[in-house]
Amino acid sequence: ALHGSDANDVWAVGRKGVVLHFDGKSWRRIGLPAGDEREDLSGVWASSTDRVHICASAGVVFTGNPAGLTHLGRGPNGFHGIAGLNEDLYLSAQQGVCALRGDKLSFESDQLTTTGVYRLNSRLAFVEAQQDVPGFVIHDPANSEQPWIGCKAR
Repeated sequence: ALHGSDANDVWAVGRKGVVLHFDGKSWRRIGLPAGDEREDLSGVWASSTDRVHICASAGVVFTGNPAGLTHLGRGPNGFHGIAGLNEDLYLSAQQGVCALRGDKLSFESDQLTTTGVYRLNSRLAFVEAQQDVPGFVIHDPANSEQPWIGCKAR
């Protein structure tokens, strides 16, 4: 996964604990906390030049900055991706959608099985797990009447 807050703050994460940070001049490897070095990382979201969140397929969430990362917590199941919207972060989970508000992780919906999350300006799109008919779900927290809208391919 790849995300950055600007051209001088780009993060890349991958298998077996690979975390790379680009400062505008060069890439540098950033280590995970002890005991987490072999996690398969599945998503990254850089909120600012001094705040990044990284999720793992085993359900672990990390936070930090180019100076280092810390273990924030563990979700109820594995994560496939992470995206920010307003002040919150949303995680695509194997069984549901989780929200990270501050340092508190909670279920937003346990009715979906998602494989990814993407930001669409003021909304999020969650890709549903492979089914007979591919689909995605749009989440718009500002729409109090219908915050979740499902879409299927024809």
